[in-house]
Amino acid sequence: MNRRGQGSVEYLLAFAALLVVLVVIGHFIAAAKRSSVRTVRLVSSELP
Repeated sequence: MNRRGQGSVEYLLAFAALLVVLVVIGHFIAAAKRSSVRTVRLVSSELP
């Protein structure tokens, strides 16, 4: 593999890693939203 091929492979790997990190962060944000909605629902319930 020549230098140009190696550079393109490195850019592709960096892009894939960035994409994976963004997906993981998105999952964490979604889980936090679900947890906060559940907490607000429990706090605002009319149970004694």
